[in-house]
Amino acid sequence: MMETVQGKRRRAFLLSDIAGAGFLVVVYMGIILFLDRNMYAFTTNLAYWVVFWCCGTLCSLLIGQIISSRPSWKLPVYIVVFGVFFLLLQQTHTIALAGLYGAICTLLLYFGKYLAKNIKIFKASFCVIPLLFLLFLILLPDTTVKKEWNEVVGQNSYSAYFLYFNGEKEIPVEAKAGEELLVKVQVQNENGGGYSYYIVDGQNRTLSQLEEESRELKLHIKKTGTYTIVLKGNGLRGGFDVEWQQRQQET
Repeated sequence: MMETVQGKRRRAFLLSDIAGAGFLVVVYMGIILFLDRNMYAFTTNLAYWVVFWCCGTLCSLLIGQIISSRPSWKLPVYIVVFGVFFLLLQQTHTIALAGLYGAICTLLLYFGKYLAKNIKIFKASFCVIPLLFLLFLILLPDTTVKKEWNEVVGQNSYSAYFLYFNGEKEIPVEAKAGEELLVKVQVQNENGGGYSYYIVDGQNRTLSQLEEESRELKLHIKKTGTYTIVLKGNGLRGGFDVEWQQRQQET
């Protein structure tokens, strides 16, 4: 009987940790989406939200077990752990900024755990809501935003000019084994927006990537198939001029 009671308590604590971390993730996702208003960037970082949820749950569970004899240490330890997480995530963060984010996440996690322990429907909901939220984002269609997009497609060239571009544009290219694919990209950046471009294979694996200052991509084709030149823009106004050629590799 004692083991059954202890088992129920452990499951209750585990569900509270999961729900508390789920509440933290949902609130954090909502704040980021509201402030950034960039659905494309939001949906391309789904792995981050999963990791964030799992890390929040594990931290809550492990820290609670490790320092159960010193409850007064929980709050500072949580702040330090979340602060380190944000430092590792973005090394440009200062220690003070990472600590601030850590403190905010800790308070949200504490509040979520408190509600989960006292409101059963809250506990059940926030064990499931993050999964539904992530599933919704996975099933969303392409969230790329293009405004006043004009393009010219040639046999071995592609040009696009636009007022606003946030997302990605794919250009498929057929290439044969033994060839060298040479891609030249010129970018017109009229507003200082971000951009990048790279090549992926049929399994969506990035094979070549050069960003910002570079204008040329070179790829040695090892397997015949379709390769894709991916152009990405982040709030960019201007245009892309892309040219490519395939030639036999020099021996």
